Amino acid sequence: MITSISPDDGAMDIGVNIPIVLTFSESLNASTVSNNNFKLYSDGNIITPSVYRSGDAQTVTLRGTWPAGKAISVIVTGDVADLSSNNLADYVTVFTTAVLDNDNARPSVS
Repeated sequence: MITSISPDDGAMDIGVNIPIVLTFSESLNASTVSNNNFKLYSDGNIITPSVYRSGDAQTVTLRGTWPAGKAISVIVTGDVADLSSNNLADYVTVFTTAVLDNDNARPSVS
């Protein structure tokens, strides 16, 4: 079972390079922790993150550059299992990334 996720479900204005961190109630079977079972979805596109697990296999970190100003769905499939081979129920959470402001020019009066 997922006990916490960062960013929180429904969070807004999240930076495009912020890692997604999922904490589980039990250690996970390492063979089920891969980018096949942890996906992101935005605007009809699947985003495949880099997936890292902690030494105790209770924390999974997803890294990547997320699209700016978009709702991002984090999807964990039911193929993720703990060390006793108990599969997780499919899980989805959503957050929204911040809009990037690339306007670095100083204002002027004409």
